[in-house]
Amino acid sequence: MPVYDCSDSCKLRLSDIPAAPGVYIFRDSANEVLYVGKARDLRKRLASYLRKGSGVPARTAIMIGHARTFEVIVTPSEKEALILEATLIKRHRPRYNIVFRDDKAYPFLRISTGETWPRISIVRSRRRDSAEYFGPYPSSGALRETIRLITTTFGIRTCTNRAMKNRSRACLQYQIGKCSGPCVGAVSSQEYRQKVRQVLDFFAGKSSNVIKQIREDMHQAAEALEFERAARLRDRITALQKVLERQSVVSKLHASWDCIGFHSHSGNASVAVLRIREGMVTGCETRRISLQTQEPAAEVLKAFMLSYYQDAAPAREILVPELPKDAQWIVQWLSQLWNYRVGISIPERGDRKRLLAMAQENARQDVEQTEIRRRRWKGIADAIASTLELSRPPISMECIDISTTGGELPVGSLVAFRYGEAWKQGYRIYNINGIEGMDDFAMIHQVVSRRMERAREKGDLPDILLIDGGRGQLSAAIDAVNQLDAECGMQVISIAKERKGEGEKIYVHGRKTPLMLSSTDPVLLFFQRMRDEAHRFGITAHRRRRDRRRSISGLSDIPGVGPARQKLLLETFGSMDGVYRASLHTLQSVKGIPADVANRIYDFLHGKDT
Repeated sequence: MPVYDCSDSCKLRLSDIPAAPGVYIFRDSANEVLYVGKARDLRKRLASYLRKGSGVPARTAIMIGHARTFEVIVTPSEKEALILEATLIKRHRPRYNIVFRDDKAYPFLRISTGETWPRISIVRSRRRDSAEYFGPYPSSGALRETIRLITTTFGIRTCTNRAMKNRSRACLQYQIGKCSGPCVGAVSSQEYRQKVRQVLDFFAGKSSNVIKQIREDMHQAAEALEFERAARLRDRITALQKVLERQSVVSKLHASWDCIGFHSHSGNASVAVLRIREGMVTGCETRRISLQTQEPAAEVLKAFMLSYYQDAAPAREILVPELPKDAQWIVQWLSQLWNYRVGISIPERGDRKRLLAMAQENARQDVEQTEIRRRRWKGIADAIASTLELSRPPISMECIDISTTGGELPVGSLVAFRYGEAWKQGYRIYNINGIEGMDDFAMIHQVVSRRMERAREKGDLPDILLIDGGRGQLSAAIDAVNQLDAECGMQVISIAKERKGEGEKIYVHGRKTPLMLSSTDPVLLFFQRMRDEAHRFGITAHRRRRDRRRSISGLSDIPGVGPARQKLLLETFGSMDGVYRASLHTLQSVKGIPADVANRIYDFLHGKDT
């Protein structure tokens, strides 16, 4: 891949650049990717960037000012350039591209249709495998509730392949009517596949067809005097209608559209996707972006579709307020990627126009709410800067807390906030090692040191680091910071819990006496909120680690059960509860567990002498 020096564009021979379709990549002096673009003619496009007085947009001019080198990749056609551009933007997330920095990993529903007995599950990313994926869905809670109803209705399994393979008797899910029991032959392969097909049709938006087929089966069962089967089918219809009740009917037509709305104001922008399936709204999700300069809606929509539809299957018709540049290539790419014809259009009348307006309003409301929260945060940030005597209001803040029980399995939790809101992408858990007993100072020192090491690599220190503790914990944190970077520019403070009615104290490095703020002071309330979130996050992680250790520690007392067999048991049965519920015969059937060891495990778990 040719690399060109653009630090002095006068010396650059543009004739060396291929006059062909392809992708170009600008990098800075640290070799970080600044911008990725595609062009029908690389030489013409780059000439417009590099020639003086070419009148490029302000954002492009700023990028060129930081660029030191650029590379070009020639592709067979403009369509291939578009695909490569989307891939490189997603991989490098360049600073000057329009990148959707939503930190949520929206859930997908996965049905493993490539297996003999397909399984339904929730995953956070879509893979190129033989399974069917639906989503992403904006609410994991709503998706889990939907799956609960679907599995109860159709009896599709949710257990892992390992758990199913090693099962010799029906599980609890089968016993309570939430699984049809393929592991024990309680359902034929043909009947199970029919259930799976109905579930696939339901999530694909063909709910009316599924309900119609089930209703026909119900009438046939009733005519054949199979009243119990007819009742089960009736309950299945009721459950599906309960799921559909949550969706709003928006069109009399059996329409399937993706309506993409866009709104921007004062550097804040949002894209909203309103998904219509079978004439019903099945979901609406928003993605926020921060624009350094005012970007045309068409450019934002193009960047969004290239990013979003790499994982999420589009409707056959995508409705937009403006046609993005290269719409024809996007249509070809999507059609090729998902193996069906996809269209992009601007609606002019009727339901299409009304629903696109609804998506536009969702995007506008999201931007408005973002600005309200930013204004509210500005007041708090100014108050923090004044209280702590900072040179400027903080934007990013982090809080560290230690969670342990008598020194057992200590963990350090770190939570991150940006513009006053929890930034889950910055959350971290540190497993603390090599410290004996309840040495809180040493634990704080270790966690802060590890955080500083990460900052040395990524340069991502917050404006304020808050420590849960008093003067001693603050001193330990300051010592860790000074060992690695004494001039990091980060303000380190601590918050000590109230004792003897004195109120909570805020210790600031370099200040002899602690700050004593009113219990209603917004600065104190915000620090308390951060501290409580770090405590919640740390306690959850500590309990999970402690329970995992304790759940297997008892097995180590059994002769013949070492770490390898403990891990095998947990992988096979999913949890200690699963091991406990397993019958003696099931334990004996696990490969890698001898019969005599299985007997000892069973006797130990059921209170018998081993």
